[in-house]
Amino acid sequence: MKKFPKLWAFSALCLLLVQSAFANDKAIYGRDDRFDYFQMKDTKMLKLSNAVAAQIYDSNLDQVGEKFVYNYPRYGEVGFPHRVCETEKFVRQQTGANCTGFLIAPDVMVTAGHCISHDSDCQDFQWAFDYKYTTASISKKIEFTSKQLVRCSKIIDRVLAGSEAGLDYAVIKLERKMTDREVLKVRTSGMVDAKDKMTVIGFPSGVPMKFTLNGNIRDNSQAEQFIVDNDAFRGNSGSPVINATTGMVEGILVRGENDYSLNPRRGCLEVNRVSQDKGRGEDVIRITEIPELKKLIK
Repeated sequence: MKKFPKLWAFSALCLLLVQSAFANDKAIYGRDDRFDYFQMKDTKMLKLSNAVAAQIYDSNLDQVGEKFVYNYPRYGEVGFPHRVCETEKFVRQQTGANCTGFLIAPDVMVTAGHCISHDSDCQDFQWAFDYKYTTASISKKIEFTSKQLVRCSKIIDRVLAGSEAGLDYAVIKLERKMTDREVLKVRTSGMVDAKDKMTVIGFPSGVPMKFTLNGNIRDNSQAEQFIVDNDAFRGNSGSPVINATTGMVEGILVRGENDYSLNPRRGCLEVNRVSQDKGRGEDVIRITEIPELKKLIK
């Protein structure tokens, strides 16, 4: 992955939106259960979200005084040759996040393996914490302080078995410790109870932080992964899949159903919606499948 100037970064996201209409990725199952940070009333999940960061291209950060303004178009303004339909949810929100990651130690983060390939990629982007709307007002560009931004320094462990199946994870070392945030607790042994509800925290289609609630486990029989019906999109890759009861990370969301389908009459992309029990579901790599975690977690 090469470092993109702003024009290339913009074009890259446009291409991703178009490609996701035809590739296995993520989707909406039944009712849309995605909620903004300011809509959440679950204080436990709000606290856990402090350890979740967005992967954003460094070239789209402009320093203004002591702030860093993230300059990227709105969700409904990207996409070539077709944009997302103007009636879709969050269409007026800022976009641009490439993937999601989360802290499992003060200076160690977990994400999807397809989100980072080489140590040199660490110079192309930063991990931005608090990429979220704290109020219903979305008119201003989101800003960060230097404390909310951090680069990775190297890849500790990475496995990418394939685009359609198999393990897909990366453990990365950060340039400094994020001492002002509590890390997420992860399962280190055993298997999630198939009856437990799952919550996904991440950045679907690159928009600011969303909480996807009420996920059911469809298939808990596979050794390396389990399958859920949480609503998810590109940008959610690397998201922590959290047990809603225990607050513990059970896995990493990596792939799923198609994001969008083209409406030829309207000439725009509509979010792919299926019944709650239909579609392929979303693949979650079990966090216990990462051997390095036992060495890193104290």
